[in-house]
Amino acid sequence: RLFRLFRIVKLLSKFQQFMVVLQGVVDAAKTCIWVGIVLSLTIYVFAIFSVKTVGQGPVEDYPGYTSDDGEIESMQIMTDFNPYLKFGSIHRAMLTLLNMTLLAEWTEIATPMLYFQPYLVPFFVVFVMF
Repeated sequence: RLFRLFRIVKLLSKFQQFMVVLQGVVDAAKTCIWVGIVLSLTIYVFAIFSVKTVGQGPVEDYPGYTSDDGEIESMQIMTDFNPYLKFGSIHRAMLTLLNMTLLAEWTEIATPMLYFQPYLVPFFVVFVMF
């Protein structure tokens, strides 16, 4: 009987260790969900600002600006920055901001911005650093 009692106590201790690990996984998942929510909200807020200031901003500042889909498709994006293509709607702005956060489109956005609207570059720098 004593041996069985010892085995039960040993089994319970292993079960407690498993519960600690399981609780750690659940807590990590909750944290990841909250990080995703905060990141999504941040991108959404910055996208609204970007649409208003860049996507629907001063058209005359950008020689490559067009909202015609036919012209956008034939455009060389590397040489002709089109703010409507990158920031013309919330969906486009959110995707562009996500890519800027990953530094995938940083040069394609920052270079024309620096030339045409230099006052917006600090906004994007702060966003990428956040």
